[in-house]
Amino acid sequence: MGLLFIISILFPERPLPPQVIMGSHISIRNTPFAVFYQPALIPKKFSVSFSYSKPYEGLSISQFESAFSFPLFIFSGSIGFSYFGEEIYKEQIINYGMCYKNSLYSAGIVLKYLYLNIPEVVNHAEPSFDAGCVFFLPFNIRIGAFSRNIYRSPKYKYDIPSLFAISFAVIHEALNFYFDLISEENHPFTYATGFEIPLTSNFYIKGGLRSGEKTFGAGFGINVSFVKLEGFYRVHPFLGSSFSVSVVLKSHEKKSENTISPP
Repeated sequence: MGLLFIISILFPERPLPPQVIMGSHISIRNTPFAVFYQPALIPKKFSVSFSYSKPYEGLSISQFESAFSFPLFIFSGSIGFSYFGEEIYKEQIINYGMCYKNSLYSAGIVLKYLYLNIPEVVNHAEPSFDAGCVFFLPFNIRIGAFSRNIYRSPKYKYDIPSLFAISFAVIHEALNFYFDLISEENHPFTYATGFEIPLTSNFYIKGGLRSGEKTFGAGFGINVSFVKLEGFYRVHPFLGSSFSVSVVLKSHEKKSENTISPP
């Protein structure tokens, strides 16, 4: 059970894939992954994405996420599946999200089916939902809010913690800056900050830090035609390093001034 102690104490939020810069819920860049972290940014296009993370040295934890997005009348839709854990701790989630966007704001909701398995402790499945919104302000400023696991049955609410985050972003052709204030149940307030800098039209670098885990990291992105590849390397002061990678296969789409994406 020692690994569960590490997860609960040192992971205020579970290890994140490379598309979420150090925990910024608004840094999702117009990909189906938004169904997991900010449903207000689900893209209105056909796209499929995959990510894999192997967190921290010497631990047998792994994380996998896949999602598919599609246009749905005036909405954007997405379906996702995620797995996190190892032999003595497993989380599996199936998500269905919808998003509505206009020139002033975007709002989304995710219906989800959670399955948590801790042998001889918890073996439980139940529905829940997430919700989020993003406001598009002048001077390329974005402000968003996200709430995760809004509903939990009273019996298992402490095994499936809720989370609330307020996000801030400034989007510029030379630099994207992100800042999140995060409150997760049973943990103190933390913050996450990150940046993206384009080096060419198809290649960018990014980095940031998280206060709760005292982690920092850096990564890269390659955005060519219908394929986007991202990688990220993180360092934890006690648990060592980890590397994650993601791939997005996307249909062609015109860039919008309200789309948070690399230049």
